[in-house]
Amino acid sequence: MVEVFVNSFTADGQAAVTVPYGTPVNLAWSSIEATGCSLDDGATSFAVAANSFLQVTPLTNTTYTLTCTGPAGPKSATADITVEELTIVDFSVTAETVPHGDSFTLSWDVAVADSCIIEDEVLGTETAPLT
Repeated sequence: MVEVFVNSFTADGQAAVTVPYGTPVNLAWSSIEATGCSLDDGATSFAVAANSFLQVTPLTNTTYTLTCTGPAGPKSATADITVEELTIVDFSVTAETVPHGDSFTLSWDVAVADSCIIEDEVLGTETAPLT
């Protein structure tokens, strides 16, 4: 019987990768003698081509398992993606109480973010760039 081989299965060219939250990662794989392959992210499994690639954007740490089948049975390989968590380091206001019409300043420090959204029940929502 012909044995199936998973030649490679990588996330951005590596078996394991760490990325900032919200960053796309390219999964790529190749196999020999596979009659079918499936990709599983721990929540969903779906059929994929025996030699292909897929861009994913996991929001939590995820292990992807590629399983390819052939006449002699299945072979599997994994690729691990670690996602850096978003962290609010500090969020403060210049005064706890502000008289009507006076101004105040909000300050924040976040890790692993490109922008922040400030929500206020009265004023609405603003997207604040990180500067």
